Amino acid sequence: MKFSIKRASLKSLREKRSACLKELEVMKFSIPDISLEELNKNEKELRKKAESLWEGYKFYTDKVEGLKKQASSFFNRIFDREKVERLNKDINSFSILADDYFKKYTDMQDRVLRTQDLYIKRRPYEEKLSFLHDLEKEIVIRENAENKRLRERNKMAENTRQVREIAEDVKAKLLKNKYCPYCGRLINYNGYAHADHIYPIDKGGQSTIENMVYVCSDCNLKKGNMTLGNFIRKYNLDRNYIETQLINLNKDF
Repeated sequence: MKFSIKRASLKSLREKRSACLKELEVMKFSIPDISLEELNKNEKELRKKAESLWEGYKFYTDKVEGLKKQASSFFNRIFDREKVERLNKDINSFSILADDYFKKYTDMQDRVLRTQDLYIKRRPYEEKLSFLHDLEKEIVIRENAENKRLRERNKMAENTRQVREIAEDVKAKLLKNKYCPYCGRLINYNGYAHADHIYPIDKGGQSTIENMVYVCSDCNLKKGNMTLGNFIRKYNLDRNYIETQLINLNKDF
């Protein structure tokens, strides 16, 4: 199954990076020390030279064939013997040139094939390098995001701690209302009264007299970190009653 960088966990990405680095360390001892870009450039230049040499070879072989035809037409004519000898000398000269071009051409073709072989050997290494680069890039993105979330959590935790510390001071100043503004039951202040943040702390609510109110322990535990609206909907409470009670107590909601 193909490894998906985008879907993998940060832990998997780090493990894959470690494995990739080890593979590259082993591979580098058996590959040519030249990039694919350079090999590709070299191959193009060699092919161009090979084509030029082939054109030279074809030029001289065509020349030889033409001279052989001329020599054949003059061979049986006694008075053209000298001309035939001159043609044969030219044929020999051009044949030598054609052979030389062909030898250079075959040598050049061998160099092209060797370059292709180097390319094939180098390619898996460069693909692995590219994969490693993508891994590193994704890891940096994930680590930055993780660090950002951690900073935000720490900041929120610090804010929550401070808000809760302030809440203890505010709680001492709250008016002790006789009835729970949420359910209407009588509040027992002998260990059963809770001071609720009407707008929850973890959603940005502050410890102020306007945002805190005494409620019965049952309502406070049920409400938890829900907003007032969600709490009313979940437990099918009387919104008009609750809002009236909070307004009378000078609370914000």
